[in-house]
Amino acid sequence: MFQRRRFLFALLFGNASRGWGPSPLSEGGAAEVVGQPDPAKGEAGSPRAAPADALLDELGRKALGWLLTFRNPRSGLVLDRARHDAPVAVRFDKPEMASIASTGYFLSLLPEMERLGLLSGADAQSLAAETISTIDKRLEGVHGLYYHFVDWRSGTRWNDCEVSVLDSAILLNGVMVASSAFGDPISESADRILNRANWAAFVHRDRGRSLLTLGSHPRRGQLGPADVASSEMAMAYFLATGCPNGVSAECWYATRIERGVVAGIDVLNPSHPLFTSYYGMGWHDLEGIVDRRGLDLFSEAGKAVLANIRFCEEEGKRERTYSGSEGGWIGISAGDSPIGYRAPKCVAGDPDGVVWPMTFLAALPWADDVLRDRLPRWKASAAWHVASGPFGLRPFRLGERPWHADDLIGIDVGSFAVSLANHRNRTVWRHWMRHPIAVAAYQRLGLVRSKRNTSNT
Repeated sequence: MFQRRRFLFALLFGNASRGWGPSPLSEGGAAEVVGQPDPAKGEAGSPRAAPADALLDELGRKALGWLLTFRNPRSGLVLDRARHDAPVAVRFDKPEMASIASTGYFLSLLPEMERLGLLSGADAQSLAAETISTIDKRLEGVHGLYYHFVDWRSGTRWNDCEVSVLDSAILLNGVMVASSAFGDPISESADRILNRANWAAFVHRDRGRSLLTLGSHPRRGQLGPADVASSEMAMAYFLATGCPNGVSAECWYATRIERGVVAGIDVLNPSHPLFTSYYGMGWHDLEGIVDRRGLDLFSEAGKAVLANIRFCEEEGKRERTYSGSEGGWIGISAGDSPIGYRAPKCVAGDPDGVVWPMTFLAALPWADDVLRDRLPRWKASAAWHVASGPFGLRPFRLGERPWHADDLIGIDVGSFAVSLANHRNRTVWRHWMRHPIAVAAYQRLGLVRSKRNTSNT
């Protein structure tokens, strides 16, 4: 049985018997990654690892530590957020707000925790079984999708929150990964959960179009439509198309394509936060793949990341946070800010000098070269001591109105850890893509290799 106290002690202080190096929860040195290092990718532990690779691995271990620390061992549910400097001691009998999305990331990353040697195969399977049992038997929802936030003790709805289609998609993606990775008997419960999802109950019909809604609320009814083509929205559409109780692929093709210019680059959904350009690709391996419209979400994410970089560099002429003299921090997206949770646009002055580093770290598959340059500069900057903590990098602002977030949010931690796992070893992609629902979704959506990709092979 998984011994949480023993694991966290080892994560904090190192464990020579398992070959762990310096703790990722300390600021000194880079964490040693156990398992099978890939010299080509430069995992920590490889003699060819560059400073940026060691920092990435350290931050990755911190992110995995967050998900394990803030998981209730009695239910398997994971907190939505926790203090940036939170102590490891957590009271599991106290009511706290869990997020179904944080829980989905936790399930998605269990195979990577096993690969890295942070968990044994038996422990990883046990944690998956505990969490999936709660989802199967106790988690509160409607039509097989779930309330956005729940009590982490019981799985019951938290306050007045909505049933969230997108956050349910993250949770169900995690169920698929765990089912593929660990097989029976987990797969039996996972199949019940996935077959229970009645996506057709969340279809919005308007002006001849059928689209998924963003969710529902007991009093307000259906929420607005998920009507734009983005990697974030694709999370729900791919599942809804591939699931047994799903919807027609034409629902995805009813989403609209919006384009605009950000920092001189033509991008998809220019007014949307950065994370929406790559979110679903934590599970969807779409490099070189296009849909029937010719939409290449992988390439579009690369453009959005480049536009974000250029925008921050331009803002660095006015805002100290992004200036080269302070390390050249990058990452304009949605998250906590001095005035609450917000999603600023890449418009001069709108981010108000705030940077969300974890969001940019999650763009690693499209920003590898930039992060290799910037991470050592970030670590050497005075801002590192503001941003860095036991579990990752929090949002902050420098200058005459300094500010920093109190919390880290589970979806930010999880999306980075998933991106790193895929970049290093394709771990999450590999398990998700072989699930029957994923196979059916790709077939029914008519996803194919782009002509450009085919001509280069």
